[in-house]
Amino acid sequence: MGLRIHGISDGKVTDNDLNAWLNNCSTTSFCLIADTCYAEWAIYHLKGEGRVILAASAKDRESYCDGYLKNNIFSYFLMEPNYDFFPRDGKPDGVLTMKELDANNDGWISAEEAFPYAAEKTDEFLKWEGWGEEYYQYPQMYDGFDGDFTISYVG
Repeated sequence: MGLRIHGISDGKVTDNDLNAWLNNCSTTSFCLIADTCYAEWAIYHLKGEGRVILAASAKDRESYCDGYLKNNIFSYFLMEPNYDFFPRDGKPDGVLTMKELDANNDGWISAEEAFPYAAEKTDEFLKWEGWGEEYYQYPQMYDGFDGDFTISYVG
């Protein structure tokens, strides 16, 4: 039994379908996290005013998961609130819990504050694991939101 999505006859959601749904949302601002292979294509197809898109990989790069992290690598460094695998410093690795990365000291981590950390750690982790540069994901960000798009309260 497969998932049926209303209005989709073959069970696949295209970028045009997703863009139409996003355009019909009651909100005019959102942050979309695309953690898939070739994720930067989401920026090309879904960018717009009020939208922030965090893409786990460049348009010509794959996106990887890791058993130690129990998640996709980019998502792990973006969102993991509890686990400390890399570099095992006793602190959670996910940026959304890191008060010290609240650059403007407003008590919130924004997409704009979170992305550089998650992007850097993603490829740093691949290097640490011994993967060559040909495997680096090179995460990308699109920011069509005026100001900082806050996503996590850190006090």
